[in-house]
Amino acid sequence: MPSATIITGASSGIGRELALLLAEEGATLYLLGQNPERVSEVADLVEARGGTAHPHVCDLTNFEATEAWYREVVGQGVVIEALYHCVGRNTFGEVADLLMDDLEWVYQTNLLTAAQWVSLVYPDMAKRGGGTLVLLSSLSAYAGFPMATPYAASKQAMLALGYSIWPEAAEVGVNFHIACPGFVQTRIFEASRFRDCDLAGVMQCIRKLGFPIMSADKAARRLLKDVRRGKRLIIFPLYAKLMAFLGRRMPWFIDIFHRRVIRMLAEKSTTPQPHGDA
Repeated sequence: MPSATIITGASSGIGRELALLLAEEGATLYLLGQNPERVSEVADLVEARGGTAHPHVCDLTNFEATEAWYREVVGQGVVIEALYHCVGRNTFGEVADLLMDDLEWVYQTNLLTAAQWVSLVYPDMAKRGGGTLVLLSSLSAYAGFPMATPYAASKQAMLALGYSIWPEAAEVGVNFHIACPGFVQTRIFEASRFRDCDLAGVMQCIRKLGFPIMSADKAARRLLKDVRRGKRLIIFPLYAKLMAFLGRRMPWFIDIFHRRVIRMLAEKSTTPQPHGDA
């Protein structure tokens, strides 16, 4: 039976770069994304690099449609040997300024879509006794991130999902990975929602903190390398490893860091921008 890899969030960022890397190895890829033009562009690039592309434009928070699509694909005899789940959304702002709709917008995309893909793909992999499942979490799962509370909470829940499934997955031969990168240059920043802050202020804050923003290509290469090395928990770059360590063992240090973030963003507070969409 033919085998393939699913990449969600394939139209931009780490998902896009993973697709291009795997295409060079001749992989068959199902490319899921929300923007028709960008999904089509990535599909063309995949084909040009030697891969086989099956683009699919969708809203992953439409859970019924997502399951129906997956059942149709596997019903055609396709074996999904790997899943890279790379979607994400963010809302910046103090918790007091957030709306319930902001929370739902982030949690549905970041957490519930991940949970659904695990529920769809993992049982089939477990029955076969093999497969690779990669969820893209974040450094904020360990260290948190003020002014992006829903994002950090959703990513920490994703990390807990990995810790809970790892023992079970190991028993049935499924490779389950959680990736927690630091700051990566993707569309998630410009597509975020902002409450009493703005994109310029957020980016300036990150630069002042001194954390380098990694390119999506470099992040994808590092992620793929660590997946193939068998690392279950993937944290990069070096400063992210340090922050993850401190977040668990020296929370008082992280609190000092977080207070600095809040002060810097408060200084740049402006009228909220229109809602973005990932």
